[in-house]
Amino acid sequence: TAAKRKEMLSTLKKGDKVTTIGGVVGTIMEVRDDEVTVKIDENNNTRMRFARWAVRGVGADAKTEEPEDKN
Repeated sequence: TAAKRKEMLSTLKKGDKVTTIGGVVGTIMEVRDDEVTVKIDENNNTRMRFARWAVRGVGADAKTEEPEDKN
């Protein structure tokens, strides 16, 4: 539901394992008001910044869930 998603986005924190709406999987390294920095490669310390709303889920289960069908 929208309320659960809003709560999930508001409680993101450093160290959370997340999956973005684009399917990128990584670990949150920094949280700002409207964006998060996610480490996506441990070996090269590669990080990407995402809009906070682009995080689809937190935890291992987020990788395996199908996106919600909007139709």
